Amino acid sequence: MDWTVRVQEQLDDWERRGKEVVSEATSDEDYFRAYAQWYGAQVYKGTRQPLDPEGRISSLEGILHSTIQQRDDLQAVVDQLRAELDRAQHMVGGASSSREDPGRSVLEGQLTAAAAAARAEDAFAQLREREQELRTALARTTTLEAEMAELRLRPEAAEVAQWRQEAKETSRWRQEAEAAARWRQEAKEVARLRAEAGDLRTQLGEERHRDDMLRSEMKGLERALALVGRSRSVTSRSGIPSGSAGHYLMGSSGRWRNEEEERRRRERAP
Repeated sequence: MDWTVRVQEQLDDWERRGKEVVSEATSDEDYFRAYAQWYGAQVYKGTRQPLDPEGRISSLEGILHSTIQQRDDLQAVVDQLRAELDRAQHMVGGASSSREDPGRSVLEGQLTAAAAAARAEDAFAQLREREQELRTALARTTTLEAEMAELRLRPEAAEVAQWRQEAKETSRWRQEAEAAARWRQEAKEVARLRAEAGDLRTQLGEERHRDDMLRSEMKGLERALALVGRSRSVTSRSGIPSGSAGHYLMGSSGRWRNEEEERRRRERAP
């Protein structure tokens, strides 16, 4: 097979990248979309979806690796074309020095090789330029990822304000809970004091009742003593025995003791 035909096929295949694609991309986003459509690479996330720096970096690294591989392949083609062109020029030069006709095929091959070499060198230059663009985009995306990671560590002003508001609310709730606990404790203390006051009032009432009974007994005893005194004076004059006065005193004293025992029994009862 003629090398000029083979090189031309390789060059055409490289230009088509294996498929016939007519790209109308005017930006990197359009280029990534077309690349994903034709080659199946998941490099385009869409403008409405959140930015994924890690995925973008992986995609750019994959595209850059593919571009470097294409550059190396094209470099080999360019080197081969240059070597073939040099051999053709030597053949033409040798034929001229020996005054031989180089032949139409040799001249056509030389022209074809020169044109192919020029096209390959132009494509190689474009590929190198594309490689540099990819490296720049990769560096820019890497920087963007670092900046986003730093921003993720920084709380936004709205979040800080919300945290402060929540901290204030928590402090207020804690203060209210402590105040409620104090109020409950004070309410228990008031209830205890009220119960003690009620007990004291009950005891005071009982003491007053006992005091009234004692006073009543004292008045009864005083009346009994007065009766005894009068009865003695009467008996001394009339000779009547004084047993009735003694029985009255004994009855009064017994009744008082019975009431006192009943009071103590009620106090001991639960």
